[in-house]
Amino acid sequence: AEGLPVVIMEAMASARPVLATRVGGVPELVRDGVDGWLVGPGCATELANAMRECLAASPDTLERMGAAARTRALERHDVARSAEIAKGMFDTLAN
Repeated sequence: AEGLPVVIMEAMASARPVLATRVGGVPELVRDGVDGWLVGPGCATELANAMRECLAASPDTLERMGAAARTRALERHDVARSAEIAKGMFDTLAN
């Protein structure tokens, strides 16, 4: 039920490609075929196909996707960066 599941961000930050559904904010983070696989919610056929692709992926492909996932997660959800953004918002409101 999370809009952007923490477990996806944790996996990506750990350089692991993910397999997730296109719900909430997930498509804003996970890029299908780049740093993971995205499937439609409730679509068993898409899920099965993505699982086959994931299991058939070469170690090089998984490593490349994992590196892309880590970069994406750190760019989008770095704690220090998020704190700076929040501080900027509060500063703007205070003035």
